[in-house]
Amino acid sequence: MLTDRTRLHIALQKSGRLSDVSRDLLRDAGFRIQSGKNSLTARVENFPAELMFVRDDDIPTFVSDGACEFGIVGKNVLEEFALGQEKAGYEELAELGFGRCSLKIAAPEATAYHGPQSLAGQRIATSYPHLAAEAGLKACQTAVMTHGGFGYAKEYHVERYLREIMIPWIAPVSPNMIKSYIAERVLGQAKSY
Repeated sequence: MLTDRTRLHIALQKSGRLSDVSRDLLRDAGFRIQSGKNSLTARVENFPAELMFVRDDDIPTFVSDGACEFGIVGKNVLEEFALGQEKAGYEELAELGFGRCSLKIAAPEATAYHGPQSLAGQRIATSYPHLAAEAGLKACQTAVMTHGGFGYAKEYHVERYLREIMIPWIAPVSPNMIKSYIAERVLGQAKSY
């Protein structure tokens, strides 16, 4: 898949929190990076390497598909990618320790916010649907384990939350439906359902 196998390909975040610190890390390691303004790639002058500047969400895909041998990305992006895959397709080599993640809530200016309880019953969007579903599932499991059968009672809304947190895994099409389609239509196998 790589066009130049004589060079190492490293995927870095094009812009954002990790962009500058990732480049600084490589410079501190002795890489002399040729930088062009608004470039998607940059060559390293003193080492057979090429940097690819991409969206952070694309870095795990570039590495797992073999387009890049290495990538520097936030752990939250790696975990979101891994939850959406049957097999991650990458190996985490080191925690660099310079990234920080924080939760941000955006709402219309007229919205009164008085803490997390203000979000009860509100529709919430996230960039990390798989991580949010995973956290929701753990919270629902804790509720059921703590309260026994009553934890699943409609009055506590746990049964509704369990239904809703499954949406990222089954919408718009579940991974198993995709596999069945490929097996039947592409590979010519018999229906498995």
